[in-house]
Amino acid sequence: MKTTSISYRQTGLALALWAAGGVPAADLVPPAAIGGQSDVTVYHRMTFDQSIEGWKADNGARASLTRDAAHSQALRVDCERGWAGCELPIDIVGSRGLKVALLMKGENIESAGINAYDSQARDNTTAYGYRYFKPLGWTPVLYYLDQFRYNSQASGTVSADTHYTSVRFYAPERIEPGTSFTLENFVLYRGDDRQAPEKVTGLKAQASERGVQLSWNPAVDNVAAQRYVIARAPKERPFQKVAESGATSWLDTAAEPGRHRYHVFAVDFEALVGRHHG
Repeated sequence: MKTTSISYRQTGLALALWAAGGVPAADLVPPAAIGGQSDVTVYHRMTFDQSIEGWKADNGARASLTRDAAHSQALRVDCERGWAGCELPIDIVGSRGLKVALLMKGENIESAGINAYDSQARDNTTAYGYRYFKPLGWTPVLYYLDQFRYNSQASGTVSADTHYTSVRFYAPERIEPGTSFTLENFVLYRGDDRQAPEKVTGLKAQASERGVQLSWNPAVDNVAAQRYVIARAPKERPFQKVAESGATSWLDTAAEPGRHRYHVFAVDFEALVGRHHG
């Protein structure tokens, strides 16, 4: 097992940290959650590291990149009036097995709506319910487009023979000043993901008076990682889960002075847990 160690002295006590790249999934989750082979087609994968990647703001919205991101940059949509949003042009035939996965968060907004336009039916499609944002941090969102309904219908599901030409996220009709929502790690894909994320790499630990700052590289996955689980083992005691993070960093403010080991592993949007290759 590769380790990273640092020394820190606080109120006369030495703090030594060992940061490792992962934890055996069986230690923290049921073995059934661990994935195998996968049959997935990815149409769009966007991290917004360089640009807004084709998204267009509309109806009184402003789209821009922000450093308030899970890793590098994210797409922020500031909404100046109701129904403001952002749209991505796409060209995808067929709804069966089609999914949208991403991380989201918002300010002065509980949730953002989603539409996928079907040019065959000449109608927008939408989810029966929208994912509510967590009060703090990133919210993982997974939508099954073949379970959407047409906007013109109150029941049923979309046709299997759809031809999607856009996907759009938008604010509700009534909003407060300063309303915005942010997108990160957007993936549009088809199929059942059974492949777990790869091992987390680049894990670093830095001690300060505020606590232990952990950081790591984004996990590689055939779709995308949606969350990271952090476990701590004081001295030689067993590892215990201490936190989850949607970002590639976390500050441990509860660690007592002494010797600690850390494990971080990734979880994808279909709850598959990365293994430790130590």
